[in-house]
Amino acid sequence: MTPKTIATIIIASVIALLFIAVVANEIIKKKKGKPSCSCGGNCGACGLCHLDKDNEADKT
Repeated sequence: MTPKTIATIIIASVIALLFIAVVANEIIKKKKGKPSCSCGGNCGACGLCHLDKDNEADKT
């Protein structure tokens, strides 16, 4: 293996581990009942959460 190949494998592994850590953290939060959005659970104040539900309500 060439040094470029080894470096590529290491970088890809680090990125994959970071992705897995973020997803696992979100799953753990959801199981504990904590909000996963950035508004801290005060969704009415930020207006960014549950946009799909608001759009569906407008359609009916």
